[in-house]
Amino acid sequence: MGAKSAGIVQSHLLWTIGNYFSKSPTKAKATVIPLHFIAGVVHAFLYALLWFRFGFENFGTMVAIGLLTGTLHGIAISFTLLPMVERSRQGFNVVGTHVAAHAAFGVALAIALAMMGPSVDLGQNIAMVVSP
Repeated sequence: MGAKSAGIVQSHLLWTIGNYFSKSPTKAKATVIPLHFIAGVVHAFLYALLWFRFGFENFGTMVAIGLLTGTLHGIAISFTLLPMVERSRQGFNVVGTHVAAHAAFGVALAIALAMMGPSVDLGQNIAMVVSP
């Protein structure tokens, strides 16, 4: 079932970004999908570092800060990349979908980190890696 037939906004945002690397849709996707995955991993570590550095460790606080961080990041990226998205009446639907996806990422990461609990001390371990 395709995105259009399911009523889901189809933005091709990754393909649009991939066009900066290659004009071939196959090469563009092959380039940008791994870059997007790596960016997600890097952001997960940065989020974890910041959240633990500021002492956010209880479940409710982690989920709230995950939602806030993901939403703000989604808004910032959406409006930065919005000129790349095809100018259409779907433009703001694309932004909404993108913000929702980033918010979901923040919440999912927060739940995973909160479930690990403070006994893991992930924040201190990450801080030791990035500290001089």
